[in-house]
Amino acid sequence: MTDENKTEAPSRDEAITAMANQYLSNATLGEALSLVPFTTLVQLVQNQAMTQAQREVDGMTDEQVADVIKASVPPESE
Repeated sequence: MTDENKTEAPSRDEAITAMANQYLSNATLGEALSLVPFTTLVQLVQNQAMTQAQREVDGMTDEQVADVIKASVPPESE
């Protein structure tokens, strides 16, 4: 990389950011989702659910945690 290229780098980064923002503002949900594999979307949702659950459980008492666990166990069939 020459010195001339180094001085151009910030303006290129700015141009890349500007163009990416333009693409994102024009993209529809369908277009955005079509670019991401389904398994990746599932993993993102699972990670977000786990993160949210972790935050909520961290703020619970031991009794509340026990209640959550008890409520999640299906009733035994007869």
